Amino acid sequence: MGCCGSKEDRDDDGEHDHLLNDDIADDNRRNYKTYEPINIQKEQEFWNSIIDRTTQNLIDISSAQTDPLQDTDVQERETKYRHLVQQTQPKKLTQYDTLDTNTNILETLSAAKPNGGMTDGEVDWLYQTMDEIQDALQHIDIEPVGEMVVHLTMTDSSIKAY
Repeated sequence: MGCCGSKEDRDDDGEHDHLLNDDIADDNRRNYKTYEPINIQKEQEFWNSIIDRTTQNLIDISSAQTDPLQDTDVQERETKYRHLVQQTQPKKLTQYDTLDTNTNILETLSAAKPNGGMTDGEVDWLYQTMDEIQDALQHIDIEPVGEMVVHLTMTDSSIKAY
């Protein structure tokens, strides 16, 4: 059986008698602060308002995606590109056109233009510009500017990029 912390000893006490209904227990009872029960409807309204605000702030860009090229567009581009490539193709060289038996390798190398034919001033400018670009890339400062667009769905091409 259990043990009771009461100092009263009565034979008529049963196991099912409640101790809280005892007069002595009422004197020692503490006054606990009672909290208002949670209103389930208000809580549901609160969560729904958060969901509504989030939904209103999202921008659905899935419908803004451009349509893939139609067949006629593809054919027009193919024709245009094929025409451009045909205009820029170099003439075909025969095996004997590329080999000149009278050419000395030393003459060929000495006739070569260093730095692709650029002057020393142009080479200096190129290296200075490359150094400035490198410095600029290392000192990029990013500042928050406001809202941003987040893609919620990933297309096959964007997955391949990762």
